[in-house]
This record gives sequence, structure tokens and C-alpha cells, in this order.
Amino acid sequence: MTASLLVSHSFEQGTLVTGTSHGDGSADVLRAQRLRWSRSLGACYVPRSRDRPARAVETSRIAQYRGDVAAARRSRGDLLAEAEAQLDYWTTLQEQLVAAGLAHVWQRSELAVGDLVCIRGRWSVVAKLNPKTIAVDVNMPGPLEYPYYEITAARCCLTRRPS
Repeated sequence: MTASLLVSHSFEQGTLVTGTSHGDGSADVLRAQRLRWSRSLGACYVPRSRDRPARAVETSRIAQYRGDVAAARRSRGDLLAEAEAQLDYWTTLQEQLVAAGLAHVWQRSELAVGDLVCIRGRWSVVAKLNPKTIAVDVNMPGPLEYPYYEITAARCCLTRRPS
């Protein structure tokens, strides 16, 4: 068995045991606890535990077989609160970088069709400016859309003069 297993539960994923791999010798112990191996998840799981609250008996029954197993129970509310905290952190950081002049968030009013923009390290021609996204030509049947915050640099087209 591996050195460290993690028993976790979320409404979306159900009860999972990570830190093990197929063929590492943990299968017999985990199978005895009615867990199954999922190739797609790369972890063992408790059948029919998705979209249900964690059962303390289930997680403690699994955890008792390893002294170093950390049992983590998380609900959708916990995950939502964590996501909101992360969003607040990154929004505040972005505002601080813009205020310090270390970053720039491009806006629709600063760009025009035909301008060059750098998105994900690639320069492309602006095809359309939408309220929340920018469409760029990338040698495909149709333009690709990206949110404005993905623009890292921009250059005016030759026919347009900056004001």
C-alpha cells in the first residue's frame, strides 16, 4: 500500500480514496471495504456516493485501515465559499497590479477590428469586438472568442491612428 492515502468526499465526486494506484497492493483492503477502482478517476470510490452527504461511518471505516489517512469531508457550500475566496483574492491582486501600473486589462473601447492582439502568446487579427469577449482570426473556419483579460498586448492596425 502507498505511504499516504486521502479519503475525501464532495457532492460532485462522492467518496474517493486517492494516493493509491492500480496494482500497488491496496486493492484487497479497499475492496473489502466495498470500494471500487475507477480507471477514469484514477482512484478508488464508494459506489452510489455522488450527490449525497458524506457518511461518517463510511469514511471512518475506510480510514481505520491506515494510520496516516486524512479524512476530508467537504460539501458544495464549502467548495463554493472556497471558490469565492479565491475569486476575491485574484480580483484584489489584479486591481493592485493595475493600480501599480504593472498590468493592463484591455477594454473594448481601446481596440478596433483589424488591430493585432497577443492572446496566449500568439498574435492574431481582431475580427469582432463583443461586450465581454473578443473574436480573432486564427486560420480556422470561424474566429475564436476570448475574454478581454486574456489579451497580453495589442497593436493598432496601420490604417487607424491612435487618438
